[in-house]
Amino acid sequence: MSDTSQTCGCCEGVEPVTPETTANRPGLDVLATRIGTHATFLETMIARLGTMTIPAETTPLHLPPDAPGPENPDAPGETQEATAALDRGDMPGVGAMVRPAASAATTVAAPASPAPLRALTTRRPDDPSIALLDAWAVVGDVLTFYQERWANEGYLRTATERLSVMNLARLVGYRARPGLSASVYLSFTLEDSFTEETTIPAGTKAQSQPAGEEEKAQVFETAETITARASWNRIRPRQSRPQNLSVQPANLYVAGVGLNLRRGDRLLVERPGVDPVLWRVEDVVEDRAANRTQIVLPTVATPTAAPSAMAALPGGGSGALAGTLRALVAALNALDDGEMEALEAAQAQLIEALLLTMDALVDPEGDQAAAARAALEELTALLDALLEDPLSAGQSRAAALMQRLALALAALLAGDTPPAQGDPIQALAARLAAPRVAAAIPPATPYHLALDTAATFNATSDLRLRLLASALGGTTLGRTKLLADLYKGARTFGLGGDGGQAADEVAIFVVRATAAPFGHNAPLIADIPDDGGQVTYEEWAIDDPLNDGSPSIPFEPPLGAVAIQISNPPRHRPGTLYLDAEYDIPAGSRVYVERAGGRVLSYVPTTDQIAHETLAAYGISGKSTRLDLSEAAWFSGNDFTNVRTTRVYLATERLTPAEEPIVAPVPAEQTPNTIQLNGVFEGLAPGRWVVVSGERADLDGVTGVMASELVMIRNAAVVSDNGGPRTELTFANELSYRYKRDTAVLLANTVRATHGETVSEVLGSGDARRRWPAFDLRKPPLTYLPAPTPAGAESTLTVRVNDVRWREADNHVLLGPADRAYVLERREEKEFDATTVIFGDGQNGARLPTGVENVTAVYRSGLGQAGNVPAGRIKQLATRPLGVKGVSNALPATGGADREGRDSTRANAPLAVMALDRLVSVTDYADFARTFAGIGKAAAAELSDGRRSVVHLTIAGADDIPIDTTSDLYRNLRLALARAGDPWTPVQIALRELILLVVIAGVRLHPDYLWSAVAPQIRARLYERLSFGRRDLGQDVTAGEIIAAIHTVPGVVYADLDLLDGLTGADVAGPALATRLADLAKAAATPNARPLSRIKAEMARPDRDDPTILQPAQLATLDPRLPETLILKELT
Repeated sequence: MSDTSQTCGCCEGVEPVTPETTANRPGLDVLATRIGTHATFLETMIARLGTMTIPAETTPLHLPPDAPGPENPDAPGETQEATAALDRGDMPGVGAMVRPAASAATTVAAPASPAPLRALTTRRPDDPSIALLDAWAVVGDVLTFYQERWANEGYLRTATERLSVMNLARLVGYRARPGLSASVYLSFTLEDSFTEETTIPAGTKAQSQPAGEEEKAQVFETAETITARASWNRIRPRQSRPQNLSVQPANLYVAGVGLNLRRGDRLLVERPGVDPVLWRVEDVVEDRAANRTQIVLPTVATPTAAPSAMAALPGGGSGALAGTLRALVAALNALDDGEMEALEAAQAQLIEALLLTMDALVDPEGDQAAAARAALEELTALLDALLEDPLSAGQSRAAALMQRLALALAALLAGDTPPAQGDPIQALAARLAAPRVAAAIPPATPYHLALDTAATFNATSDLRLRLLASALGGTTLGRTKLLADLYKGARTFGLGGDGGQAADEVAIFVVRATAAPFGHNAPLIADIPDDGGQVTYEEWAIDDPLNDGSPSIPFEPPLGAVAIQISNPPRHRPGTLYLDAEYDIPAGSRVYVERAGGRVLSYVPTTDQIAHETLAAYGISGKSTRLDLSEAAWFSGNDFTNVRTTRVYLATERLTPAEEPIVAPVPAEQTPNTIQLNGVFEGLAPGRWVVVSGERADLDGVTGVMASELVMIRNAAVVSDNGGPRTELTFANELSYRYKRDTAVLLANTVRATHGETVSEVLGSGDARRRWPAFDLRKPPLTYLPAPTPAGAESTLTVRVNDVRWREADNHVLLGPADRAYVLERREEKEFDATTVIFGDGQNGARLPTGVENVTAVYRSGLGQAGNVPAGRIKQLATRPLGVKGVSNALPATGGADREGRDSTRANAPLAVMALDRLVSVTDYADFARTFAGIGKAAAAELSDGRRSVVHLTIAGADDIPIDTTSDLYRNLRLALARAGDPWTPVQIALRELILLVVIAGVRLHPDYLWSAVAPQIRARLYERLSFGRRDLGQDVTAGEIIAAIHTVPGVVYADLDLLDGLTGADVAGPALATRLADLAKAAATPNARPLSRIKAEMARPDRDDPTILQPAQLATLDPRLPETLILKELT
């Protein structure tokens, strides 16, 4: 720099600051290589205007041809002074710029100058010289910016562009994972009138119905071909069963409606081997949908009332305790037969079982335990009394006590039932969030189904019918018809050897008229003494209708009538009954004769056994109906009380018993993987997918909650009972829920489908002269399906050249000259990756043969999270197979994942090199899973489940997408782990457990900033720092990082954390959620409360209460869907 005495003073305080020194230590996320910016470049050039020295030998003067100088002294408008000033560099406005070199003809030697631009004293931005310096500063700023960007893009850690990260990952053999197609199970509906079996081919298209204008319809295609029937649209579970009419039921069901029944009517019931009985109608309920009438009968207090309470016991009344109660019921019923030993044994067994139960109770002093003890004491005393006097009226009292006892024991033994004082909403949430049983994973495909050979080759299996049809049917059409006819026989006879047990023949008649024997209202015989003494009365004798011991009676006709002498007058006889009026008794009707305190008689009179007569006997006369009872006798002796106390019921209309509805949920507790169907259904073969839907029945009184689940048929059998044959399905896995029987349906026309639409196109024409020919797919994105490969995905692209299929390769380097293969190159677009198909050059991969439009492709387009449509959204058929009228998805589509992001690719690329697709160490399992398409996070640990050492793998979906255990993504991950690792090493896969963070913070802003503008920025910064993408499994959250994140927002002066807490899955689903929320509210309201300094996120570990249960790793995040969990307050 020149001496200050020689400067103009206009650049005082301005110093050259470029080039800046750069240094980058290892491990930085961003490289700094810029030597200056626009401001520093401009400041440096301005500082050097008056101080820069230009050596003579390096500063030739460029002059135009007509410029004044030694070779052109006569140049117009120029003087020697001006030329001298120019030589000195003192021309005003020239500026301190280095003049470009001149041609040899115009070069003038210039003396060395210590400050050639010292005379440029202006610093105004609008001066042309300063503006030119500013332009050069802009050039320097842009060049250094891009130089730094290129330097950063050259390293995996510092690259910011996804394309750069993808290309750098390719250098170590890692290809960024593509997006995945979602999978769903579609249930098709056929026209009811379509009676034939139809085929739904693979590739049948259905599309979703958009929920809004911004949402697009998503196309799904079936992955396999299935057969379908209209009868399989909505199969109902067995809805009814034969009624047990051996005793009077509470409800009697008969076929038909509009039977003209009303309260007070009587029913005549005839059962084989017992006397007919009369049942009185209490109420009538018509079920027109089922074409069935429910007749409510009076309640009969018998010891059989206890089984209804026993059904509430654990195991549905099938346990040892329920067995002892049933034994006691049987013993009580046998008291009339004098079987005292059975009662004594039942009493002893009951007392022993109850005492053992009491000893095993966790809370023996609770209210339910006290109620059970009280009932037990009363029941024991009553049983002792019954043993002393078997004919005492204590049986109904015993039944009531047993009912109380069974209900109390049911409440005691139901360990999973929440206490009555608990929060019902909390209990409901826990039941809704988790299935009744741990969801079993059905087989991936029918080919993975392990058949039950014992059930498959059982005589009741429908394999028997198919074998018969195959062996005896002859032609294909003949086998089809024979099989259909055999199923018709199975619907009648069943498949069991005995054809099923025949139902007892029970006849039920409606009593339409009530009659009495002729003379039931006859006046007593009056004996009037001639002397006027006291009148006495006496009863008639049945065999003396005239009361004179004479077989005839003179009949005094009215005045003017003809006298008739009646000999041997008609009268009641044991085999002849005269009714008190004329009755129309159709042939085949039942006549029921009932005498108070005596036996009853029911018979069916023929036409010649019914006659209408006029009768005069027992002091009265009138029309009568004579019934000849043949060999039956309706009375014995001569006591006229038989006439007065006997009632005759005329049952002229027969009712057809119907099956009673079954109200128990499906499936039964004892058979959680079996459902009996409402009839015989042909062709439901093992390996068929079925969706079971209905209203849940396991939510403790809460109604209206619908659920669906997927199962696979393991075996189909035709079973028979009193209700006739019906199909019984056994599934490969237990059902997770229990359903109300009248709402449950089985959707058997179900098939797996995946997201994406098939596209067929001509890529172009081959040219053998071209090296590396490339063709773009015209309809991206290319669909990738989950696969049990190390990458976790495989493309749906099929390329053919001259109708010969070429295969996809990972890289051209490994291809030979004759290998018909291509490589896919993905290019980043805005929303998806475009795909280019690149062929070889003849050395690394065969060249394309010359042809016209001979390169074709078939692929599917569509993937990503857009395919994760909710249940019930896929409703539109894009292609319509024969007979199909509709489609639906009872289950949501799952497993769709977007392409792997930049940060995920950066993190996963080194992992692929570490694992090398082989699972040896525990860490390899986590690395392998993290690089699996569709998986966002993974952590592995070696733990013990109490029996053995297992590799516990916790996973989270990409972008935290839901991963269902029935999804293709989950199945393929399990299969890929088994293939890459030790098949004898047990592996448990679990989904991450979320910790929902709760943050309350106070923030003070600079006076120049508005709270309404800064607060949203703080929320966005915290949501970003504590989001799924920025957190790892088992990573703690500290108060310091939250405060630091708040301070990164411009305008924040001070931040104070008032509350930091987290709610785990156990907190949210457990009974103490209300208490935890109350604690949070109390902590937030406490002044100067000290928040937690750290929220601990656990890795996988054994459960504290039950070490055999392994808990997954935890992930602590701040959920933007719960804005109440982040509260910001402005401090003043």
